[in-house]
Amino acid sequence: PALQVTSQESCHPEGSLPAPQLSLNVSLAHAGDTVTFRCLVPGESPMTRVIFCEDGQEAASQPITPGRFSYDFTHRVSGPGDAGDFSCWYQHRGDNNELVNSNLSTPKTLSVTDAEPVQDGGDPAIPAWDLYLILGILVPCALLLGLLGLLGDAAIGQFCSPRMLPPKNEDAVTYAALR
Repeated sequence: PALQVTSQESCHPEGSLPAPQLSLNVSLAHAGDTVTFRCLVPGESPMTRVIFCEDGQEAASQPITPGRFSYDFTHRVSGPGDAGDFSCWYQHRGDNNELVNSNLSTPKTLSVTDAEPVQDGGDPAIPAWDLYLILGILVPCALLLGLLGLLGDAAIGQFCSPRMLPPKNEDAVTYAALR
């Protein structure tokens, strides 16, 4: 589902559904940066759409995809005027076509500076949660390879007699001539 930029409607839902959680990949941005806001909605809550807010005004919304609980809003920073408080919430349309709102997420503040970004060697295009995902995959793979290496050494020792193994440097090798 595509993100839809919406009109500047007020973002103050009075809701009976639990509030979602909002996270952002950076709290301090520079002009030209892309900031990603992630709205995590409770899995048990019925939903129709997710709404992202900037400074109390609706900024964008997305229709809900069944089975999905994470929705992103990407914001390109043009300058200090893009600083503000961001939040999200969701709506559900009931059986009688009435709208039921969630409570508003706890706001996250985005600060924007004119200063040039300090390069710390990291890639600002990779959000922190993606790095954790990559590490979460690589570390178990490395451990699995190490375990397979140990099991392979044990299997060789168990199934091969010392006579089948190549001689070690300290072993004396004698050859006999047959006539």
